[in-house]
Amino acid sequence: MEIFARLAVRTMEGARHERHEWLRDLSQSAPCLAERPPAPTATGTGSRRLLRLPAWHRQPGGQEHAVGGHEPPQHRPVPEPPRPAPATPRPDDGRGRGPGRRPPGRQLRQAGRGRQPARRAQRGRRAADRPGHRLLRRLAGHRRIAAARDRRRFDVITHAVSITLEAYTRTTQWLGLGEPHPTLVGGELWYPADEAATTDRRIFAQLAEQGLTSRRAVSDAFEATLFVMQRSAREYYTYATVNGTSVTIRATAVGRDAVLMIAAGGTLDIEPIPVDQLGIHVVTALPDTPAARVRPMTCERTLLDALEHGHRPPPGPSVTDAHDMRSWLHLERTNVGELHAAIRHHADGERIVTTPPLSCWIDNETGRALLTHADGWVHVSSAGPGEIAQRFAQLEDRLRSRQPS
Repeated sequence: MEIFARLAVRTMEGARHERHEWLRDLSQSAPCLAERPPAPTATGTGSRRLLRLPAWHRQPGGQEHAVGGHEPPQHRPVPEPPRPAPATPRPDDGRGRGPGRRPPGRQLRQAGRGRQPARRAQRGRRAADRPGHRLLRRLAGHRRIAAARDRRRFDVITHAVSITLEAYTRTTQWLGLGEPHPTLVGGELWYPADEAATTDRRIFAQLAEQGLTSRRAVSDAFEATLFVMQRSAREYYTYATVNGTSVTIRATAVGRDAVLMIAAGGTLDIEPIPVDQLGIHVVTALPDTPAARVRPMTCERTLLDALEHGHRPPPGPSVTDAHDMRSWLHLERTNVGELHAAIRHHADGERIVTTPPLSCWIDNETGRALLTHADGWVHVSSAGPGEIAQRFAQLEDRLRSRQPS
């Protein structure tokens, strides 16, 4: 064993000696070096000396050859690019717009199939956080109708329904359609926080009985119907007293859709109608009364007022009509109502309505007649369905002539 160890030492010393001899001969061969690129330079210290070869001796990956069996030099680590500073989160303003406003995707997917039901559930959860709106978690997931607004066509209900005015008022609040229309309800209803949830459940059950719900939310058709009722572009309506009961009959239209409403005794009847027959449907909803058996009469308003106060009017062509009109107006009335029209301004959306003096329809023992005012003159004429519908159209034309361009 000792002999083999000595032979191994001699062999290693001989190999080291031959390597140093080859390096010395290589450094002294000047003519050979002149024809080649610059000689490699030695780096390192001690017995671990490495040669840094020129670029034409380097490997494709950029790693240099190691001379003498030593390990190649380690590369310097490449510095990472600077990372951008994190964005400053927006402060939470209490409306669910702050950091972490979206729940995890798994929770959204559990709320329903697809992306849209998930967003509906998220809107419903935010609305349900308000006091007294617990049921909005199920009711606020309604479809937006902006697309239908662009194509001027809504999928309104296709059959007549009957709900309470309380249900109409509460549903408009659920869907964010503003306050109830003043022609139907006098004002917005308010409920205490402890009674709101019970009231919402009762109203939702009433809508479900009428087929106005879908998957525990207000149906898209009923939502579109309420939009036509609340945001009408043109409307005809009458405030009436029928057999001692106050009744409001209103027809509204948006684009190519129209709805007829009859509010009486705390109940609201809703029915889809053709868009080009608003006036005639309002008239047909009135009590069935024939046209009055009366001749057309016209007189000045001042002359009629003078007769009412017992003054003797001066002679004139309209004195006879004034006396006959006064006698007809003093007959007992069974039904009476005012005629109104309204349009929406094309620029700012402001609602423009008729102003006094107003037109009226009157039912008495002679039948139904129409009382109109124009430029200080009063006119009474027999009124059938066509005459009243024509008067609605005249009121609308007068409003459009007042509308600024």
